This record gives sequence, structure tokens and C-alpha cells, in this order.
Amino acid sequence: MELINPANILAITFTKKASEEIRERLKQFVGPRAAQVVTFTFHQLCLKILRDNPFILNFSQDNFKIADSSVQAQIIKNACKNLIGNNKKVNPNALRIMTSKMLNFVKRAKTLFKKPDDFQNDLRTVFQFYQDQLKEHRLIDFFDFLTFTENLLKRYPRIAYEYRKLYQYILIDEFQDTSAINFQIIKLILGSQSKRITIVGDVRQSIYGFRGANPNNIGTFLSCYPNANRVVLNQNYRSTQTILNAAQSLISNCKTDIEFSSPLISKRPKGDLVKIIK
Repeated sequence: MELINPANILAITFTKKASEEIRERLKQFVGPRAAQVVTFTFHQLCLKILRDNPFILNFSQDNFKIADSSVQAQIIKNACKNLIGNNKKVNPNALRIMTSKMLNFVKRAKTLFKKPDDFQNDLRTVFQFYQDQLKEHRLIDFFDFLTFTENLLKRYPRIAYEYRKLYQYILIDEFQDTSAINFQIIKLILGSQSKRITIVGDVRQSIYGFRGANPNNIGTFLSCYPNANRVVLNQNYRSTQTILNAAQSLISNCKTDIEFSSPLISKRPKGDLVKIIK
């Protein structure tokens, strides 16, 4: 068997907690060398790449900051105050509601890779103010992590090649919750020749469509890698067979591009009947 340097393995999941859990489980099952496996969220991966190559932001390495949720909300709040007029008395509750709505709008717009010029009137004004404030204060938000990273890897193939040499084996959990740009970044790192990628996902468990998640990425993956080995994980260790039968009956009404024929099987007894509470 070929020996693989654990530092050349990249495991990606969606939350920092899950990433840390993967790292700890690897240590338990494999031993101390597993600590060298790189476990990231998509945003952690992109942030590392941007810190390695800050020129793409036109910032120096030590001279850009992350606009977290509170900073984003404050910028939008200031934009809303500007719309209302700083000299006017503002109802705090109305300002809070307006800020929340505009913040959700900007997040959704950036998720869909829209620009301020794609909108009109107040929406355009708030979105433009937000982008200008990020640039003026050398800030990047979580959406910029992805767009700047994709731009970097597309424009500079040599940089993509360096990460291809570093991350030779890629594993991605919860693939149904990846967005188009998530998948694009992985393909840019992986290159057109390598097939050293493993994904885990279920199109019927996608819950982050509002964040740009595209469960059809699983079908796209199978199109990109038609010879990929497919393993159906239909063994359940938590629920009774009665619960699984009820769940499968409901989920069978969810039509997807990928059909699953294997029934869910429980390791536990059949269990009590399902009760409907009205």
C-alpha cells in the first residue's frame, strides 16, 4: 500500500466544531500522525489561501481584517441612518427592523454574486455603502473569502498548482450543502487530471439553500467524475426501523436528480408505532 503523507490530506466540513471533531476522531482511530491532516471549513481554507497571497486583495498580509457579523450589522445600520437622515429622530425599533432587512438583503445578494449596480434606489445605495466601507477600512466578509479565493486560483494557475501539490487528497463532508463556488474552488485546487477526491452527502438533507447551497452539486460531481466509486451508507444506528420506514415514506416524495434504491436499515429493534399529534 502506498504511504501517504498526512499533511497532504485536506478534509473539509461546514462548521468549526465539526472540523475539530474530525481531527480528534482521526487521532483516536489513527494515532498521533493524524494530527498532521489538514481539517478546515471552506472559509478557513479560503482565509489561509488569502493570507498566503494577500496581493489579490491589494492589502498587505498584516493589514486586512475580517468583518464579522457584528461589524457587518454596524455598517448596514450606518447605511440605514444615512437613508433616513442623520438629523431626523429615528425610532430605534424601526431602525432595528430596517437594519435586519437590509443586512439580509446584502447577504443574499452577495451569496448570489450580485453587484450594487444590479439594484436600484435604496437597495443599491445601502449595498454600495457596505462595499465602500469594507474597502475603506480594509475589511473582507465571509462572502469575500470565497470570491477572492476563486478569482486568485483562476487568474494565477501557478498558485493553484502549489495548493494542488500540497493538498493531494481531498475529502468533503456534507457535500449537499456546498455552493457552486465551493465546488469551483475545489476543482481549481484539484486540477483537471487528479481524481483523488472523496465526498459524503445526501441530496435530501440539504437545508442551506438560502446560503447558496446547491444539492445538485452531487449530480454535477458524478458527471465530472463518472468513474467514481459510489458507496451507499444506509445503515442507521440511532433510530428504530419504524422511524426509518416513516421517514423514508415521507422523503420518497422529494424528487431529486439522483435516485436512491437502497432502503434504510436500523441496528435497533422495530420500536413503537409513530403517533400523530394534532
